Amino acid sequence: MEVTAIHNLNLGRPEKPMEWDVRVIGVDQAGKEHFSAPGNYSQPGESTETHAFVRTIYNFRDLPPAQAKEFLLQVRPFQSQKFSQVALEPKAAAPSAKP
Repeated sequence: MEVTAIHNLNLGRPEKPMEWDVRVIGVDQAGKEHFSAPGNYSQPGESTETHAFVRTIYNFRDLPPAQAKEFLLQVRPFQSQKFSQVALEPKAAAPSAKP
């Protein structure tokens, strides 16, 4: 089953942009949560300097339409951070001195 979500994201101020983690969860008649399959399709819509309208298609392969009770749109903001001069492959630790 495919579910289309259209949502408006606040992008923050141009000097301090915000990013968003968005997902839709399907809930069946028994209350069990179903997560969408990988490969969701997002299509940007009309945007302004501070807001973006996004249309995303979520695919719930394990949730038959007759079993669907509700869908939850979950959104949380996050900000990316850059760390410079961090060794991704650190050198071996120096041997410790024994007292």
